[in-house]
Amino acid sequence: MKGEWERLIESIFPPLESFVRSNICWDENNPYYGGLLETIPLTPNPAWSHSSYQVADAYLRLYEAYSNEKYWRTARVIVNFLVREQTDAGCWYGYAGYPKSAGWNEKNAPPGSKLNVKLDEGTVLDIIRSPFSIFGTALYSKVIANAIIVVEARGKKIKDLEKWHEAFINAAEFIRCMIDDRGYWVGGRAWNQRAAVAVTLFTASKMLGSERYLKKAKIILDQVLKAQLPSGEFPYDEKGGRTYHYHCLTISLLHQIYEIYPDSSISKAIIKGLNWLWSMQRDNGDFDWSIHSPKDHKTGLLSTFALALLASAPYLRLYEEPILKLLHFLATKQNRDGGFPRKSNFKNSDTVTSGYVLLALAELIKRTMHH
Repeated sequence: MKGEWERLIESIFPPLESFVRSNICWDENNPYYGGLLETIPLTPNPAWSHSSYQVADAYLRLYEAYSNEKYWRTARVIVNFLVREQTDAGCWYGYAGYPKSAGWNEKNAPPGSKLNVKLDEGTVLDIIRSPFSIFGTALYSKVIANAIIVVEARGKKIKDLEKWHEAFINAAEFIRCMIDDRGYWVGGRAWNQRAAVAVTLFTASKMLGSERYLKKAKIILDQVLKAQLPSGEFPYDEKGGRTYHYHCLTISLLHQIYEIYPDSSISKAIIKGLNWLWSMQRDNGDFDWSIHSPKDHKTGLLSTFALALLASAPYLRLYEEPILKLLHFLATKQNRDGGFPRKSNFKNSDTVTSGYVLLALAELIKRTMHH
């Protein structure tokens, strides 16, 4: 089985990493320096934090696996892009647009603004919930925390460390202040979003030794665990909604919490969720997408497969066969340029999707081939 792992990963990874690297902005005089450049215009600008954070995390994992300074330099440049995009309030402007580098600020980035996003299958109305997106702030600040942990574990001396610490603390304080004592905040509160917030609050409690983050983190975690259905599936939010994408993201985030706050209720929820996920796999490695609404633009996303790999990687021994099937399926979707399209029936490579797949493979490499 391990030989098959290595063969698949070694065939997918090198061209994929080359594709992703070629789509990072390397111009130090460009406001997008360190950001992942877009191939699909999801925002009015070519780079944004929500497409860059998982690539930064991927290169951090690759550095941990290989100790290759090239991977470290790449991770550092992208983390610095994320830090530059952070506002003075500690948050990032909405996770779906309005990058700071494009000149948006608290006064001119209107909450509730809409973008008509042109995609291959038509127009999707992407609503920017608020310029102060707690969800994005949680995701991006966790990657900054991961970078701090790598630096300190390796005893590296870098001038960026102080500003990274400051960025993470500011983000954690923003999140803590925006959430009430019942664990709620204004705007969309999907379970994956709440799990992301809990991850950052648990991380802040551990890194900063402060109890004030822990109370709200535990409240939100309890809400997320109670939301799981008897089958093991996580719905999108309190109203329901079936989505492999956010189910996988919720599971992955729960594991990040478990690494900080190991509790049997979390591990049971994770295994239950993964058992349900892999029960929905077809023989060819694809998922049974009939549970999705035909109008759901996340149906068939290849980034969903990456999230499934990411969620399952820590539990590899339990799910070797379905993960291997999924890797075979993904390998058939990789383009000649090394990238992956946004959906399995699309052709052109998408940097965002490719970033997701790179992160998943980096996690597998870190856990299997170099540990």
